[in-house]
Amino acid sequence: MLVLTYSTYSSENDTDDEADRPAFVDLFEDADFRVLGAQDLSTGALREAPVTLKDAVKGGEVDRVVIVLSGYFMADARDSRLLGRDA
Repeated sequence: MLVLTYSTYSSENDTDDEADRPAFVDLFEDADFRVLGAQDLSTGALREAPVTLKDAVKGGEVDRVVIVLSGYFMADARDSRLLGRDA
């Protein structure tokens, strides 16, 4: 499981309605999920999170995947991106 949540940003107002990361982590750990991710990552660290998840899947360490994202997103006609705290 990958959980990435943001509540603090460098150039925008902080979010006041972000997901409750500890509650998500507890819920999924209780269901025997391996939880990856963190809160308020820099953009560089944010780019590494999917790589860590991919490696865990390819290595057979996980057999099911849930992704929870909360924070500011940037979107265009083709893609949506979760912004890092330094955005």
